[in-house]
Amino acid sequence: MKFRFTYVVEFNGGASVSQVEAKDLQESVEKWFKQLEEKSQDMSFLGSEGLREMKAQISGREFEDGAILLEGLPDSWSLVFAIGTQRGYINIIKTEVK
Repeated sequence: MKFRFTYVVEFNGGASVSQVEAKDLQESVEKWFKQLEEKSQDMSFLGSEGLREMKAQISGREFEDGAILLEGLPDSWSLVFAIGTQRGYINIIKTEVK
């Protein structure tokens, strides 16, 4: 079964919303990273160094440890990343593809 994962990223007054289809959260992160590489202009508010820093902070084990399942909201996660002294937020929502 495939799911749609919606990513909402906020940082320094900028925001980006994107979606990927995947079988689970981890696969969605990998597909989202690939999508970011192809469409980096969608995240121009981060800058290229900021984009690399965000990806480094949320990839692999750090992502699994850092993502918080939101209480009362099944299939919704939130996590925080930092670039310099500023914090950014990523919210992820999983929905079933029909």
